[in-house]
Amino acid sequence: MKVLVTGATGFIGSALCRSLCESGYQVTAFHRPTSVIRQIEDLPLRHIIGDLCDEYSVESAFAEKPEIVFHLGAQTASGKIRKRILDVNIGGTRRILQSALRNHVDRVIFLSSSFAMGIPEENHANQTKPALISEAHTWNFSPEKWPYAWSKYLAEKEVQLASAYGMDTVILNPCIVIGPGDHYRKTNSFIVKLKEHPPIINVDGGINLIHVQDVVEGLIHSVSHGARGERYILSGTNVSFQKLFLLMSEIQNFTSPKLALSNHFSRLLFQFKNGVKNPSNVGNLENDLFHFAGYYFFYESRKARIQLRLSPPRNLTESLKESWNWFKGIQ
Repeated sequence: MKVLVTGATGFIGSALCRSLCESGYQVTAFHRPTSVIRQIEDLPLRHIIGDLCDEYSVESAFAEKPEIVFHLGAQTASGKIRKRILDVNIGGTRRILQSALRNHVDRVIFLSSSFAMGIPEENHANQTKPALISEAHTWNFSPEKWPYAWSKYLAEKEVQLASAYGMDTVILNPCIVIGPGDHYRKTNSFIVKLKEHPPIINVDGGINLIHVQDVVEGLIHSVSHGARGERYILSGTNVSFQKLFLLMSEIQNFTSPKLALSNHFSRLLFQFKNGVKNPSNVGNLENDLFHFAGYYFFYESRKARIQLRLSPPRNLTESLKESWNWFKGIQ
């Protein structure tokens, strides 16, 4: 089967390309001329150099008439290049869909983000466990404070529109991805940052972490098991910040913080970190986990596990160790 992978040199894209090649797919890898190809340079695949902002180079990626398109290409950095985020993530998705339509692609699998669903709702006063975010959750936050997530939300709208007009599409929403091979974040991953600057306080809240190979499994299973027009959360393990800091302190040999902020003060920290005057944006995980303070970004993945026939998620502790060992090996 012929497949096209955009964002092929990224963390998830390179892992996907390797798995596809090992499974006998004929892979075309679409990436920019400046992309680091170290993770895929030994693979038997076809390289197409281009940019999602350039309609002609996008169309050239379809020269081999792929049957399946995995659209993973995206711009994550924010700040001064916010306009490019919108052009790549929304406009680029539209260009991929248009070319897929012209070239009679069988299915487009779009890799979005769990962050495209916005932030968790506040728990009720008598609720002891954090509410889980499901596929029914929708955007509920300020676009100005979280341009990357907002752009992924709008990109999903492009995919949903294409689906409404008859295109076979599947949307996947992975949570925070960890594992070996995250080359573009070798200096600014939260795992590296925790070692360089161990936290001095615990905050209320938490996140969901998923191994990159579990995401790859979800992508590949979507080819044959994903329902047309559906959206699936790919989640791993929901973990509180207190538990995460404790695990990382054991793996990286630093002292786990004893002082803990209450939910109220954690949310004040969230507001400070993600204020309009703050140049950083919520979801900027590479730099600061405290952007998520006070909220439990916990997700429900039952729909994906059943319909996509996914394996149980990999062990969180082992995944964190594997990630840290890989980062240590390239420093």
